[in-house]
Amino acid sequence: MSQIKVTVTQEDIDNGVMGMADSCAIAQAIMREFTTTKVRVQPLTTVINGVYYKTSTRAKRFIERFDKVEVVKPSVFIFKTKIA
Repeated sequence: MSQIKVTVTQEDIDNGVMGMADSCAIAQAIMREFTTTKVRVQPLTTVINGVYYKTSTRAKRFIERFDKVEVVKPSVFIFKTKIA
């Protein structure tokens, strides 16, 4: 199983859009780190350029707090490829 590491910066948080799977803080970080615009970050699955990854519990909690306009801090997340 392969995995990727994504670092969410304060700039990603500031530029992220609440409730938007393709432009939330984590999506901003993925687009920046992997130079792509084909990203969807959802509570169970994250899709990057057509590859499905399992959204970790930590990332899911981060998304929930971000979408509720709660304070979130720069963080590092690991996403593992999801086997169908």
